[in-house]
Amino acid sequence: GLVFRARLDNNSMEYVVRMRVLTQGGTVTNTHDQLLIEGADEVVFLITADTDYLINFNPDFTNPKTYVGVNPEETTAYWINEAEKQGYEALYQAHYADYTALFNRVKLNLTNSSDFRDMPITQRLSRYREGQKDFYLEQLYYQFGRYLLIASSRPGNLPANLQGIWHNNVDGPWRVDYHNNINLQMNYWPVYSTNLAECGTTFVDYMDKLREPGRLTAERVHGIKGAVDNHTGFTVHTENNPFGMTAPTNAQEYGWNPTGAAWAVQNLWWHYEFTQDEAYLKNTIYPIMKEAAQFWDSYLWTSEYQKINDETSPYHGENRLVAAPSFSEEQGPTAIGTTYDQSLIWELYNECIQAGKIVGEDEAVLQSWEEKMQKLDPIEINATNGIKEWYEETRVGQETGHNKSYAKAGDLAEIAVPNSGWNIGHNGEQRHASHLVGLFPGTLINKENPTYMNAAIQSLTERGEYSTGWSKANKINLWARAENGEKAYKLLN
Repeated sequence: GLVFRARLDNNSMEYVVRMRVLTQGGTVTNTHDQLLIEGADEVVFLITADTDYLINFNPDFTNPKTYVGVNPEETTAYWINEAEKQGYEALYQAHYADYTALFNRVKLNLTNSSDFRDMPITQRLSRYREGQKDFYLEQLYYQFGRYLLIASSRPGNLPANLQGIWHNNVDGPWRVDYHNNINLQMNYWPVYSTNLAECGTTFVDYMDKLREPGRLTAERVHGIKGAVDNHTGFTVHTENNPFGMTAPTNAQEYGWNPTGAAWAVQNLWWHYEFTQDEAYLKNTIYPIMKEAAQFWDSYLWTSEYQKINDETSPYHGENRLVAAPSFSEEQGPTAIGTTYDQSLIWELYNECIQAGKIVGEDEAVLQSWEEKMQKLDPIEINATNGIKEWYEETRVGQETGHNKSYAKAGDLAEIAVPNSGWNIGHNGEQRHASHLVGLFPGTLINKENPTYMNAAIQSLTERGEYSTGWSKANKINLWARAENGEKAYKLLN
């Protein structure tokens, strides 16, 4: 067999990969780290891999080995020896039983179609892109997503990252980390609706594990007093990883994202909504939710010029509670109270109020959250009948021949919003829709409020159909939530 041993350059994490070959007949020779198999009737490859990483819910950041645990030399050797003892058939049967217990929970059948079942996938994809119907390919695509989550996110391990768990190099785009500004959340959007709740617990555990470093970020970056010692708030910005990175990093327009934890909590709340497990909510999920809300209890401030513009609210006309500094994630200028941040904080308080009533939270706490929620006033409508992305936004116009956002602050002249992303990819179309998080995955924008819903549809229409991969998935969900199945299906195929 072969053994690969190495350490990462940046943090010295040790990893070991072992390969062992089992043959029937023939010969196996190992020369210069290459296996040569000759004359075999059957070949079985056994592979085990591990690192010395330790999942640590209470890290000591003065200890350089706070995330160091097992010896991968020992674990990989034990596993491969045990695998050889069991043999291929026993390993296969154990895997099949484990996998099908999850996979077989859901069956999707579209028009009973099995056409082209025997055609190679590459040919079917080419036909599909040319407009040929292939409902069985759509069924397969749906189940492929479930398969990836089953294979990459299981209890006791880390959740699926930007590349799932698979990559062809030691390093990769964005350090193969976790992005809490849609990417990580998006990985887990289908987990509950496709009946894979067990696969979602890894995300719950990951957010729990980030609370301790997130308290440091809350206290040292955001000035939340007592966050470390008294657990009065935590947050997670865009780029984070299993080694406790929660602070803002790299470019400000995407690195600064204090609502990263608030957005992640939404996925955690879904776990309760789908499973109705009150004990798990009370003991595991709610403490994370509450501490995320406590961060905003301290961090929100009252704007002197942004007013609450909601005639149904008892606070109509009063100063607005805002997040600042604030970004409409990955684009636009540094601002105050963007729709993206305000909506996510509103959703967080709304979820915490619902959860708090179930677990018996103090009524005064619930009333405080209700008041703050109403003073956020996340949704404003611009002059072209779309959802404002920034409080100061006036309209989406076409003075340059294609769509562009415009804004006016106070007595200053109206200007085109800088760095607003309309020219990325296709002029006048836009892959970002951060101000529509209240439509999906949120609940703030819904058909019970036709004013909000119609404005969201206007904003979606303005953004066009051009998208990168993650953005297209997001737009499909946004159009579906707007109850426009035809548009969602068009974007799918």
